[in-house]
Amino acid sequence: MPAQKWLPIDAFNRLPDPLAVLVEWTSPDPDNGISIFTADYDTHIFCSTYRALAAFFLAVVVGVPRGIFLGWKKSVHSYAYSLLGLLRPAPPHLHGCR
Repeated sequence: MPAQKWLPIDAFNRLPDPLAVLVEWTSPDPDNGISIFTADYDTHIFCSTYRALAAFFLAVVVGVPRGIFLGWKKSVHSYAYSLLGLLRPAPPHLHGCR
């Protein structure tokens, strides 16, 4: 496993180069971790995809009705805008928004 010597932090020198990762990933009998030929690979892909899609659909189910409601009621918009304004990294007058 050749290490890259050009990296600025010593901890990164322990990382394998991209070719070693590709060889290990496509190996039928990997030394470390999981390759595309191991039984756990499909399980990991399924769990990661499920987690990402569940988070996306939860965000859509919660966010779209809230956005419609904010655009529909002026009182809800003014209340939510003042609360969300606390989360801004800089006040609006600093970056030209009015």
